[in-house]
Amino acid sequence: MPKFIVNISLLFTQHPIMDRFQLARDTGFQGVEILTPYSFDAHELALAATSANCPIHLINAPFGPEWGHGADPNNRDTFRTEIGHAVNYATILQAKHIHVLSGIKGDLKTLRENLIWATSTYPNQSFLIEPINTFDIPDYKLNNFDDAIEILRAVNAPNLGLQFDTYHASRMTKMSATCPTDVLRMSHVCLPWIKHIQVSGNPGRSEPDQGVFDHVEFFRKLDVWGYDGMVGAEYKPTSGSFDWLAKAR
Repeated sequence: MPKFIVNISLLFTQHPIMDRFQLARDTGFQGVEILTPYSFDAHELALAATSANCPIHLINAPFGPEWGHGADPNNRDTFRTEIGHAVNYATILQAKHIHVLSGIKGDLKTLRENLIWATSTYPNQSFLIEPINTFDIPDYKLNNFDDAIEILRAVNAPNLGLQFDTYHASRMTKMSATCPTDVLRMSHVCLPWIKHIQVSGNPGRSEPDQGVFDHVEFFRKLDVWGYDGMVGAEYKPTSGSFDWLAKAR
């Protein structure tokens, strides 16, 4: 069975964030993700995670209204400042991964160069890139898996990997020019680069047991394939039910 964690920026939001770690653990999750931890005291978040035995596995780098500056050649200094800030937080939080967003401005050459800088400047920190569909974020620069894999190969850093999101994959018009276009087979093709997975149902980014993609079969395949990373529940709840988690077991 995959190891499931939950995004506490989207779930348990009726409770203060410091209480969500224990709620996540009590529900059966083995850890959490946080979209943007920067408005909270890092030491308080770390204490809440430790007290609940519910570690933080993933945070995003700061991204703002432009969805990041990773690809923007006119904001290299801003990118470096944001990555430094994210690494400081990740160090205190003991967060394994930082998701680096490409943004809606610039080009993939700049993203590649910025990732070379980040991975070499902070060799002990794991970074992730994630293709995001352009229905949800128009003009997002990293919007298909071909480009993501090309960047991963070019940077060729052990501390850079792929974040595979089943919702974004199922929403993409161009998942890959060279690989099968269904989400299950695409995830298998990407498996050598995947260090983190996120799941939600399409349409609506709802619970994983809703929508067009069979997540139960996906979870079974992850076991068969030997995937040993985390699977993050990053969705917008339509109910308070976690029936999908029971089905996954």
